[in-house]
Amino acid sequence: MPTEVLTRLIIDANSFPTDLITFDHYAPRLTVVEFTHKAFFCPAFANVSTVGYTFTSSYAAAREDLGIIFTQFPQLRKLVFRGKTRRTSILTPSSFQAPPTLERLDLFDARDTQFLDSVDHAAVPWVEGHFFTGSKRRRLTPATLEVLSAEPAIRVHVHFDRKRLANLKLTTGAGRTRIYSGMDSEECVKLPLFSHVTSMAITGLENVWDEFPTITPYRARFSEMPELEELSIVVHDLRWPGIEVKCPRLAVFELVIRPDPDLPGTTIDAYSILRFYIPTMAADGPDVALRLPGLDMPENEAADLVPCFSDYFIGSSLVPSVLPNCI
Repeated sequence: MPTEVLTRLIIDANSFPTDLITFDHYAPRLTVVEFTHKAFFCPAFANVSTVGYTFTSSYAAAREDLGIIFTQFPQLRKLVFRGKTRRTSILTPSSFQAPPTLERLDLFDARDTQFLDSVDHAAVPWVEGHFFTGSKRRRLTPATLEVLSAEPAIRVHVHFDRKRLANLKLTTGAGRTRIYSGMDSEECVKLPLFSHVTSMAITGLENVWDEFPTITPYRARFSEMPELEELSIVVHDLRWPGIEVKCPRLAVFELVIRPDPDLPGTTIDAYSILRFYIPTMAADGPDVALRLPGLDMPENEAADLVPCFSDYFIGSSLVPSVLPNCI
């Protein structure tokens, strides 16, 4: 039976007689198909641009289904995989080639990026990996780190969420984006992926203050960023210093203060700003320009910042300039 209105199809079965779903080879508006257990292709799927696949056993056991998904959908632009890796049956690296039409690849996995390693996806513009069980295990495998290092990120956003986990967004010079969520905070800050980064934003620090003690030595600090020129940090207040960031070429430090409505307000003055900045940054002091968007400060108070910064820009009408480039 032909259909002209069907746009999305969910197939949840171990086996399915494909002749029951041919729609006389005609489903012109069908663009989304989601498979569980078993995947297949038929002519009615010719316009499908989004495919979802849920693993119920192991990735390796689904090799045939994966081969169909990667090779037989001519209009494929987005792939979403959900599953749990079994160490005894993981696929080998680069088992599959992402089709040239693919624009986005998403993985929801309980463990790490080993399944992504099985897909040659270096040319895919947008890739996400979401890890849905909390643990201290490493999420990014050595193979993943090698691929990421081959096309270094130049813009980075690190967000620490209320579950005390890190979410990382990397953007390369070619504009490709890689996002990983549900990482251990300490793993994230120590990743060897920041040596070419020129612009960075850090948000959610208040969620992990006690993860990174302010006494020396630090239990965790970001790996060195020799090319970093712009840094934006968003905080609720300045009661604690941030994480140490070693960036000798820093030119712009943007501090965005967004008070938590559930917490009592704190005084924001030159002293509190410097108390936050000095232990946080390992930069060449007076060569750095300070930006304080959305904040008003008396001129005599702002003058106390002069010895530590080459210039400063402060005002309630000032909007963040570094932050939007990273998030």
